[in-house]
Amino acid sequence: MEFAAQRTEKREQKERAEQHYRQQTCSWAFYTWWRNLEVQRDQRLAERTALLHSEHVSCARAWSKWYSSAVQCRDERFKQAAADSLYKQSLLRKALNQWRNLVANIQTSQRHFEQAEDHYGQCCLRRAMADWHQYIDHKRQKREKLARMEKHYNSRLLRLALEAWKSYHLQTQSINQNVECRYQEHQQHLVRRMLSSWRINVSQLMEEREKENRAKCFSQKHLVSEVFLAWRQITVSAHLHRHQQEEALKQAQTHLDKFRMQVALRRWRERSTEVKDERLENERASRYYNRTLGRRTLNTWTANIQHHKTYQVMKKRSLELHKLRICQRFFICWKTQLESRRIEAEKTETALWHWSLNLQAKVFCVWRLWIAERQRKQKRLTEAAQFYRDELLREGVTHILTHTAHMNAFSTNIAQHSYEQSCRQLQEVVRRCAIRWKQRALCKPVKGKTDGHPKKSVSFFLPEDHTPIPTPCPIRSQPAEQRQKDSIISQLWSVRASRLQPRRPDDLLQSPFKPLPRDFKISSSQRLTIRETSPLPSVHLTHNPLESPATVLQPKVLPFKPGLTGYIPTTDQDILLPPSSFTVSLAHGKQKSLHDQELPLYSMHFTSHPLQTQGVHGRLPEQDEENEEDETVDVEQTQNLTKELLDIRLEMQQYQQDRKQLQTWRKLQKVLSNWLETTGIERETEERESILKELSELESRISSRS
Repeated sequence: MEFAAQRTEKREQKERAEQHYRQQTCSWAFYTWWRNLEVQRDQRLAERTALLHSEHVSCARAWSKWYSSAVQCRDERFKQAAADSLYKQSLLRKALNQWRNLVANIQTSQRHFEQAEDHYGQCCLRRAMADWHQYIDHKRQKREKLARMEKHYNSRLLRLALEAWKSYHLQTQSINQNVECRYQEHQQHLVRRMLSSWRINVSQLMEEREKENRAKCFSQKHLVSEVFLAWRQITVSAHLHRHQQEEALKQAQTHLDKFRMQVALRRWRERSTEVKDERLENERASRYYNRTLGRRTLNTWTANIQHHKTYQVMKKRSLELHKLRICQRFFICWKTQLESRRIEAEKTETALWHWSLNLQAKVFCVWRLWIAERQRKQKRLTEAAQFYRDELLREGVTHILTHTAHMNAFSTNIAQHSYEQSCRQLQEVVRRCAIRWKQRALCKPVKGKTDGHPKKSVSFFLPEDHTPIPTPCPIRSQPAEQRQKDSIISQLWSVRASRLQPRRPDDLLQSPFKPLPRDFKISSSQRLTIRETSPLPSVHLTHNPLESPATVLQPKVLPFKPGLTGYIPTTDQDILLPPSSFTVSLAHGKQKSLHDQELPLYSMHFTSHPLQTQGVHGRLPEQDEENEEDETVDVEQTQNLTKELLDIRLEMQQYQQDRKQLQTWRKLQKVLSNWLETTGIERETEERESILKELSELESRISSRS
């Protein structure tokens, strides 16, 4: 059985070993395959990333090259477009300048040509055209003036002709009335013909002038249109336009020449017809005169011819004189107008100079007033800002003083409350000490101890006729249960103060002290407070409101315990001290520490209770160690409580101060921001920058404090 079991176990172990070996080989193969697969995958991933990186780099390079080439092409295209536009603008400007110069030259040449033509033809028309070229706006008025002048000339000519006819009629009336009548009829017919011809000539001249003006306007428009077309067709069209313009000018010149020839021919025909008529009439008259009068008529006829010649000569002279007078009048009018314009320009210049001086004076006065007003406003604003700052400072000082007064009152109330509690505790301790002292004094002595000294009898009764002495601080107890205790304690205080102490030597007051710690030093004032046994004076709970809260809120806790005073036995009897020897010295020591060391009242009230209880219990000879441990625990608890209360009070006071400071800072920030919004814009930059710096500092302080 054992062999079979071993065989089976060995077989199983072998199978397990084979299975384990198979698993190990499989796992090794699998892990090697997995590792190789990961390596290949990493290699493929690296190759792919390398390919992608190379593609990305090549694409980025191609893109950067394309972008740079595109930007360069775009810049070149923009530059080419700008150059083309500039070239076109320069060409257009040059063409416009050439066109303007050409038009100006054409206009000047045309004006000179027209002036020469008018001077050659008619002086009135020449001056009218010259005035039309000089004053375009007054063209109609000048045309009307020329028409009036021509009409006046014709009327004057008619009047002279009528006067000559009248004189001739008077001269020939003496010869023959019939001849005179016929001659008068002939003269009337002649006047009528002359008037009709003059009217026809005037109407024809007006029509011809209108036609000439229209033709000139049309020719000018046509020339302007041709010039504009020639300007659009660049230089070649300009040459063509120039040739066309020359041809048009030639045509206009030929047309004017033809028209003038026609007018001259018409006048010549009319004059020839008139001459023929006159000749026929003269022939008829001469024939009639020859028939009727003979020589007289011939003489008169010759005289008439001479008179007619003289009349023509006088007429030409009168025309020349009339032209000269008209020229003189126009020249005088032009000279007077030029002089009036020059005087007007000088007057306007002087008026402008005076006006500029007056304006400068007014501006200077206004500027002075503005500067004075600005200085006055600035002064008022500075005074208002200073007054407001003073008011803010006064309000801040008053708030600080009221806050310190309230905090001092609060501290005095807390000190009084703590002092009341300490007084109550002290009175309780004194009461217990008195009770124990009474028990100690009145109880039987201990067995096994013989004492031949007489017993002392102590009575505690209240005198009826005694007036109680006021306590150092009136006890203000709120609960009604402690009123009886307070009255009893006050009576005990009055009895203690009124009762005389028993006689004892001075060396009994010096009680042995416990060894103090190394790091503690007792001052002479503290030693004196322990030794003194004077009655407790009235303690005035005064507090200086100007003291800083740091000095008020730093309690000075005494880190030592007063030593236990032992009894010094004498040969005659045991000396038993009354309760006043314990309470008065400690209270007086507390008073001296208040006046000498300037300790806060509430801190001494918190720390007086454990000291007094320690002193009382130290002077008791039969105090147990448990009481000492309890006292140390109580002292530590009271110290911790006082520290916590002081920390809480410090935090509350700091919170109130921070709150007041935040309120004042926010008020100052509002005032400064309002000042900047209202009057800070007109101020100088330095003051504005200082105010902005103060605002930034205030904001940083407010943010840090909040």
